[in-house]
Amino acid sequence: MTQTDQNALPSRVRNYFERQIAWLKEALVQAEDLQENPPEDLPDQAIRDQQRHAAALSTFVEESRLMAREWQAANDISEAHRDEIRVLAQEVQRLVECLTEAQGEVLKRIQPRMGALRAQLTEIRKGRELLRNYRTQERRGAPRMDTEA
Repeated sequence: MTQTDQNALPSRVRNYFERQIAWLKEALVQAEDLQENPPEDLPDQAIRDQQRHAAALSTFVEESRLMAREWQAANDISEAHRDEIRVLAQEVQRLVECLTEAQGEVLKRIQPRMGALRAQLTEIRKGRELLRNYRTQERRGAPRMDTEA
């Protein structure tokens, strides 16, 4: 195996981790910005961000799964390359923990608003149900007169 072949897998893994680190840093900045400057539509914004993050993470997980098999099977990777990748993997783990914590803080801010929205929705449903019952009674027959009056 040539030196280029021996460096190909570590180079691809390094590239993968560097892309993931850059993405995690950007996602962390977005989550921290949501904490510091929550928009009026915080629940909607957080949901949109979460959907975008889930899609990106899914891509990273799939790529990681395939690369990890290759990495585990490779016997010819130098200790220097393994150490370099280990450091990058630790940085990814640290950033994932930070992002998880930041998203937890955003969730804490959303929950009271979501509770208020749920209460409003419940009241709207009650009102709609009352109107539906009113229309149903109206259709059953002519308005009733009070015969005892």
